[in-house]
Amino acid sequence: MPFDRGQVSFARFTTPVMGSMVGEESLDRLAEFAFRETEIGEPPEIEAGWVAGRHVYDTTFDHEQCVFDSGAIAHFGLRIDTNRVPAEIKRAIRAQHEAALLADSPDGRLGRGTRKELRDVIDAAMRSELVDGKHRRSKMIPLLWHPGQRCLLSASGAASVAESLRERWRMTFENHLEACTSGRLAYDVLSARGESRAFEDLTPTAFTQHPDNYVPRADEEGGPWQQSGSTPPVVWALKSPEPRDFIGNEFLLWLWERSETCRGEFALKDGGDAAAAVHLVIDGTIEMSCPWGATGSMTLKAEVGEAAPSRSPEASEGLASGKWPRRIGVTLADGDEVWRLSLQGDRWLVSGCVLPETDEEFATPRDQAEWRFDRILHLDRILLRLFESFLLERVGSAWPSRRDQIRTWIRGRRRTGSERPAQMIEPKSSAPAAVEAEHA
Repeated sequence: MPFDRGQVSFARFTTPVMGSMVGEESLDRLAEFAFRETEIGEPPEIEAGWVAGRHVYDTTFDHEQCVFDSGAIAHFGLRIDTNRVPAEIKRAIRAQHEAALLADSPDGRLGRGTRKELRDVIDAAMRSELVDGKHRRSKMIPLLWHPGQRCLLSASGAASVAESLRERWRMTFENHLEACTSGRLAYDVLSARGESRAFEDLTPTAFTQHPDNYVPRADEEGGPWQQSGSTPPVVWALKSPEPRDFIGNEFLLWLWERSETCRGEFALKDGGDAAAAVHLVIDGTIEMSCPWGATGSMTLKAEVGEAAPSRSPEASEGLASGKWPRRIGVTLADGDEVWRLSLQGDRWLVSGCVLPETDEEFATPRDQAEWRFDRILHLDRILLRLFESFLLERVGSAWPSRRDQIRTWIRGRRRTGSERPAQMIEPKSSAPAAVEAEHA
């Protein structure tokens, strides 16, 4: 989804310190490593390069097009082309050439030499298809860069996109991007406060007892924390490059509990003693999974005119059975401004975000785009400050007491029930292997 119109989705990357403004030098570097098709011979399977953001052919990197907020923000894109012959075309080419060779065979069979000839002919035909550009597929990934906040927002969080983005950034600026999953964000926040050891000591919290059918499996042994029957392994986090990404799921559960027990009000300190209040309610679709890998996953869908899924009996049962939220739909308000979005906690992905409404009349499309970029980055800051508030509580001495409060809240929800049932998509499987496959 683009940043300059419609709903917004983004993954977050941390950039090295590169100053606070986007200057002429940065634009020159982007232009130097702009997208260029391979001109001679067979192109590589994946080609990537920068574009200026209007479309996949736009490589005019200038201030009017790419730089906003007096140089604080840059908006551009990454073009990724895939050169790959589809499987159906491969089969068709093979069938055609095989039929031609069989027609010339006296016994209707292919000898060893003929089979080698067939392979060579097929390879040559494939290369010809690629050189002619018949199977080139192009896409543009919009990017929003704020060097002062050391962040780059990508409109796609796909692993293949992240790989191309990191590689192209390294070539262009000779430094590295870091994908901001929740574990990485937690490390950045705690290490900046001199609490790196607190990050290393993080282990998953058991908010409930393990399910009756839970049996520790061999692939959970030797993880970053001592596995026992009382500590959930958080199967999806163990498969992540940063196993402490589970902290993002605990964050979502913390938001959920606070949104119900504290009227959804969060006081966020921004340096000094002053605190700004934001309000958050969980009123969108909720995806939940069992961190023990024992009771599967479920999705509670938000329906117009129905009670929020977070208040449903199915949600209470899911929490009581040990499930954690993977993704939640929220409405977030800062004063008169309201955002609606979904947040995946472990991977720190924002999706389907509807920006605040405004009565402002913009003189130009550029002015409107600049206003949108500012609202997107403001949302990013609010989410980070909420996460930091949770982390400081999570590693603080009062966490055992807060953990017990959340446990009590989970038990209390099950006893009291809720307003109305939510539409539930049944768990895909209760088998541990099926859960692992779903989140692989």
